[in-house]
Amino acid sequence: MDIILIICVIILVFVIKPLRCQWFTRPLLALYRKKVPKLSATERAAMAAGTVSWDGELFSGVPNIKTLLRYPKPQLSAEEEAFLNGPVEALCQQLDSWAIQFETHDLSDSAWEYIKNQGFLGLIIPKAYGGKAFSAYAHSRIISKLASVSTVAAVSVCVPNSLGPAELLLHYGTTEQKNYYLPRLAQGLEIPCFALTSPVAGSDATSIIDTGIVCEQIIDGQPVLGMRLNWSKRYITLAPIATLIGLAFKLYDPDHLLGDNDFLGITCALVPRNTPGVAIGRRHLPNGIVFQNGPIQGQDVFLPLEYIIGGKAQIGQGWKMLVECLSVGRAISIPSMSIGALKACIAYVGAYTKIRRQFKHALVDFEGIQEALSSLAGLTYIADAMEELATTLIDQGEKPSVISAIVKYQVSEMARKGILNSMDILGGKGLCIGMNNPMTAYYWSVPIAITVEGASILTRSLVIFGQGLFRSHPYLFKEMQLAEEKPSKKNLFQFDKVLLAHFKHILHVTGLSFLGGLSKGKMLKVKTEDTVLASALQNLNRYSAAFSLLVEGLALWYGGSLKRKEFLSSRMADLLNYLFCLSAVIKKFYNDGLSKDDQVLFTWCVHTLCYQIEETMIMMLSNLPFYLRVKLRFIIFPLGRQASLPSDELEKALAKAVATPSAIRTRLTLGAYLSSEDDKHPVSRMNALLPLFIETEPLWQKLLEYAKTLEEPRLSWADKINRAVSAGVLAPQEGQLLLQRELYRAEIIAVSDYNQEEINELVL
Repeated sequence: MDIILIICVIILVFVIKPLRCQWFTRPLLALYRKKVPKLSATERAAMAAGTVSWDGELFSGVPNIKTLLRYPKPQLSAEEEAFLNGPVEALCQQLDSWAIQFETHDLSDSAWEYIKNQGFLGLIIPKAYGGKAFSAYAHSRIISKLASVSTVAAVSVCVPNSLGPAELLLHYGTTEQKNYYLPRLAQGLEIPCFALTSPVAGSDATSIIDTGIVCEQIIDGQPVLGMRLNWSKRYITLAPIATLIGLAFKLYDPDHLLGDNDFLGITCALVPRNTPGVAIGRRHLPNGIVFQNGPIQGQDVFLPLEYIIGGKAQIGQGWKMLVECLSVGRAISIPSMSIGALKACIAYVGAYTKIRRQFKHALVDFEGIQEALSSLAGLTYIADAMEELATTLIDQGEKPSVISAIVKYQVSEMARKGILNSMDILGGKGLCIGMNNPMTAYYWSVPIAITVEGASILTRSLVIFGQGLFRSHPYLFKEMQLAEEKPSKKNLFQFDKVLLAHFKHILHVTGLSFLGGLSKGKMLKVKTEDTVLASALQNLNRYSAAFSLLVEGLALWYGGSLKRKEFLSSRMADLLNYLFCLSAVIKKFYNDGLSKDDQVLFTWCVHTLCYQIEETMIMMLSNLPFYLRVKLRFIIFPLGRQASLPSDELEKALAKAVATPSAIRTRLTLGAYLSSEDDKHPVSRMNALLPLFIETEPLWQKLLEYAKTLEEPRLSWADKINRAVSAGVLAPQEGQLLLQRELYRAEIIAVSDYNQEEINELVL
């Protein structure tokens, strides 16, 4: 009876709201106020910036699959398609990556003029101001195509559209600023750059010491209220040729000319290059890649307050501007360039493995090569899928700050691994710099992509999960906001409502995690008749629930100290990354019509991602305190690990598809520039030669059989072919085809060599 009475009392306490609030919620709220991490002003600005979309679904543990599948399929408008097939194609045709990198050390004057005249610098600017007003998806495809030919060209086009002042002007500029600057930017009359990073403030951008002091200066006999700026910036892309500088600095008002505060906050302003005191023109050389990049300084530069982006109303709002607007560019610039490089690697290296022979077999016949090549293919598909989903969200009006960090980090890391795989496959050819080796520029570009716009270590260990936990969690940020409010009855009841929903959420994801672990996700029903898609969706549901349960366990155990646990935060970021990757792959496979041709590729990606998710979860659990580890492991893995890497047969099939003309090869190279057979475009040339080697393979095998009968093993291939023609084994035209094939093979495997004078010219 005593036990029943106790249970009844507990039930009454939790059912009757006033009793629950008094005896349960009030003490928890008091504890919450002590334990909740205190957010700085900059952290609070970051939390409030951007929007929550699919990242919120993943944090919920119950992602709405209908929402994912109902996102529009990314498509180009007729105008965007025409621009890609016209001006972008024409620009790619005239780009000579070898000359850019080793002769002119910049784009040619004609390429720069073409970029300006054709509106490449105004892709995101509305048509009312003379811009293209292209979608984020079109913007991404343009950069990706350029990057498949030249990293320098891609950077030169993407920065004004992603990281320049145009984005800030569009959202925060005054009418006068927009009317003057946006048409000039769209027409290429102004070359913009944005100066944020300084020698003492790299990753910690808010610690900049660049200053502006509010003051008055006499101009034309009249006092003008303005700012005296002093700054030193570095790593600023396009700075050496910029005519308009976007500048971030800390604004002070020691004489209180604007109000009572001494410090007014981080502010952004526009600085014309010809302003007295501005010093730019020298260049950095980022890992040998010759896009325009350099330091920029300003000493006692006076500007009227009207040069602040948005005018006086936007004083002190610079950090908010940056985290809100530049996060959109982060999801496009580096990811698009990385994808362009990966697609070029597929086109070049995939063909090379079929053309290059060792031990009397094509490279693609060796399983070690197949493993590296299938990985390159899968990474390219995942990266492309992520960018498609991210740009779709942006085109739906989202500003996905957490997702943009995921995409930038994950795609650049995929490019790192994919390009290294390509180098491994090419061997010595990939190491020797030469006109017919495009890998050099891609390889040199990898560390740049890893470092800029949020270094990978920082993004993984602090940003993705750290920001996502507070920004994307369905209840945590609401609870924090209520905990910071002044105590009141209304505040208590609101906190109680959110807390009760949070408690139900924990119970729900606990049950889903356990059921998913018992059944490989099969108990988590999904509505689709496609069995391949259904399995992937069930895994997404299962792992999302397990991720959400891990979030709750970590938050309850560590409280406010969790944000200092970077090992845990990094692994949770990895889990969120893989969940987003899996979501994007599912969405792409669905968008492309659940194509049977893509099933090998899709299955490889799903197997790999599920294995990585479980691997990361096991690593996470093994580093938790014993009590928490045992409880969570039993719920998440009641039957142990279940995911496995792709089978050897799957990897073999995928590699073979990439090395021959196939639907998968076409899918993976779609959007790369492959329209020329000129020597200055080695990727296009390699791709164009592949069909000849496929078509003549039966003739080659016939020749190999005939060669076994010859008693002179040291004959050249040309002699063997000629003898086969004389013996009637090959028809004359067949012999000519094989002779041409072997000339092309010699061209493909050749590497460049130089005398000392030429080396001196190449090595800067």
